[in-house]
Parts: sequence; C-alpha cells; structure tokens
Amino acid sequence: MEGRKRIAMILLARSKIRFFLVLVTLFVIQARRERVVFGQGSDQQRQIHRSIRQGLDYLFSQQEKEGGFRSSYYGNLKGGAGVTALVLFAISGSDTKYLDAHGESIRQAFGFLRKGIRKHGFVANPSGPDYAVYSTALLLLADSNLRRHPTPRAWQGSLLENDERLALQKFLCQAQLGEVHQIKAATADYGGWDLSGWMLGPRVSRGTNVSVTSFAVWALAEDQSEAAKIARSRSRKWLSGVQNPDGGFHFHPVKNHVGNKAGWSDNLHHQPISYGTATCDGLRMMRKLNYRKDDMKTARQWIESRRFRGVVPGFETLPSADADYSWKKGLRFYHCMSLAIESRFLSLEFQKEAKMDIQNFLLQNQKRDGFWSNKNARMREDDPMIATSFACIALTYLGP
Repeated sequence: MEGRKRIAMILLARSKIRFFLVLVTLFVIQARRERVVFGQGSDQQRQIHRSIRQGLDYLFSQQEKEGGFRSSYYGNLKGGAGVTALVLFAISGSDTKYLDAHGESIRQAFGFLRKGIRKHGFVANPSGPDYAVYSTALLLLADSNLRRHPTPRAWQGSLLENDERLALQKFLCQAQLGEVHQIKAATADYGGWDLSGWMLGPRVSRGTNVSVTSFAVWALAEDQSEAAKIARSRSRKWLSGVQNPDGGFHFHPVKNHVGNKAGWSDNLHHQPISYGTATCDGLRMMRKLNYRKDDMKTARQWIESRRFRGVVPGFETLPSADADYSWKKGLRFYHCMSLAIESRFLSLEFQKEAKMDIQNFLLQNQKRDGFWSNKNARMREDDPMIATSFACIALTYLGP
C-alpha cells in the first residue's frame, strides 16, 4: 500500500513538473512575441520621429536672415508673414529639447512678425496683409502651444506679449463678418470669416468658408472677452449653413458658390456635396464651440465611415483624368493635417485606421531632402513650405 502511494506521489510530482515546464515554455514564447512586437513598434516610432525631424529641419533650413519664412512659389506669400505663422504652428508641437535647440530661430521668427503686428494690429507684412485671418489665428495657436512647455526656456521670452495677444484676438473678432461690414444677420456669410478680414467697414464678401472660420474659432476658443463670446455665438449660426443632411460639411454657406469643391448632387447647385477636409474643419468648430456629443454624432459618423486612401473622401467621383490638376488630389496634405487633429476625438478603431492611412501616405511621399510637395497646385501644396508644414502638423498630432 505504501509503495503504491509513493508511486502515485512520484507520478503526481512529475505531472506537476511537466505542467510547470509547459507554462514556462508558453511564457517564454509569449515574451519573445511581445519583444518582437515591441521591437517593430519601436522601429516604426523611430521612423515617424525621424520623418518629423527631417521635415522640421527642412523648414528651419529655409529661414531667412531676418527671421521670416517665405514662399518662393507664390507672390502674395513671398512677404513671409503667412508662411512664418504657419511654420511656427508646425514646430510648436515639437518636444522641448528640439525647441531648445532651435530657440534662436524661434526668437527671430517672432521678431520678424512683430514688425507687421505693431504696424497693422494683426499678422501681416509691413507692406500689407498676407492671409490676415489665417496668419493671425495660426500665430495665436502657435503661441499657445509654445507656452505649454516647461518654463523657463530662453526662447519663451520672445513669445507674444499680453497686449500683442489681446490685439490679435481683437482683430479676429472685428474681422468676423457682421454689422460693422453691413452684412445682415439673415445672410449666409454673417458670422463667418473670409480671406479679406483686414478690410474693416462696409464691404461685399467673396465668400466665408469653413477652413478659415474653423481656425479663427479655434484661436478664440479660450478667449473669455465679451467680444469673443459674441463671435463664438455668431459662428454657431453660421456653421449650420455649411452642414449637410448627411452630417458632412461643404466649404461655403452660399450653396451655389464655385468654391464648394466636391460639386453638387443636383443640377441646380442647391445641394453641395460633403467632403473630408470641410467635415473635419466643421467638426473642429463644433468641438471648440462646445456642441453636445449628440449634435456632433452625424459629423463623426460621416468621417468614420470613410477612409483616406490618397484621395480626400467626397472627391472620389471627380474625374481621374485631370486628378493632378483638379481638386481630386489638390487637398491631400491639408486633409492629412485636419484629419490628424480630429482623429483623437473619434472612435478608437477609426483612430488606428486614420493614423495608419496618414502615416503611410506621408512616409511614402516624403522627399529625400525631408520635405513634402504635391504635384497638384490647387491648394498651393506644390510649395514645399506649405505641404511640409501640413505634413509635420499631421504627424505631430498623430504621435508615433
């Protein structure tokens, strides 16, 4: 009897040992798998990090002696104010160490823009406006991002003074189309911003649009002045004029405006077609204006139901024959930027898809010297300063 018990105990012990060895083996295999996955992730992270650095290094390499960044492609961007504000916004999301290494460049860029701010009260070249609303909004956003870094940093002393920031916010409020321009509340453009914001007094607008309006609202989102509160309130009404029944957005509130780039679903041009960049910009406005989640549901669904495959959603039906010259491929880098900014507020599944789509597109299209450019010039993305800024903003917001 004792012998049988001993044998049983030996067999049980051996069984436990085998079971333990199996568990150890499985644990080692899983650990190896996890190390491989981690390694692959690290390689991708390094690749994204390197891509961003190459893009930003290219931008800094284009800075001129007086501190500005200029377009060598387009006359009204050669003054430098607009491009400099865009570049500052592109670099403002970088890590502190990288910014410290380029502190003098940042100081010079702000110094370059101060000349126009002091003369005009908004971001402009000393000789005159340069996409005043876009430029002013981008500089305010860049300044806000740069202030979030740990203090003190040597370059933070060059950021906007309080009176400068207040002046820029005041300009954006005044540039919103309304009574001061003799724009009636019943008109479609009332409460939006257009490209001629520097023109105060009675005037006719060439068309407010969701892109420039979204940046103005974003820049004013944290401004608690009475003027900013009124501006945000007006822009809510304006925004309803560019959202379609399908939840997506079009560019201009005037339905038959030629700037509604995806075309129309009817022959009378009463129903503009929704498309990706406008919808991302529209959703950003909703967020910054504190819309309820339920009110943003259809816009989110519109974006999440469409993948970016090198063509901006909504433009798929445009003719392919002239894609290199039409809107079909004209907004790809801007869309990467706008979608990347909004993707963090969408479903986790879509975040992963959008991140992969954008990163793959940008990594595949980065030039050897670190910049990006679009063969299609409709959005001026053929200018490396513009496309590279958009790409760097997109990759920075997505993270590795």
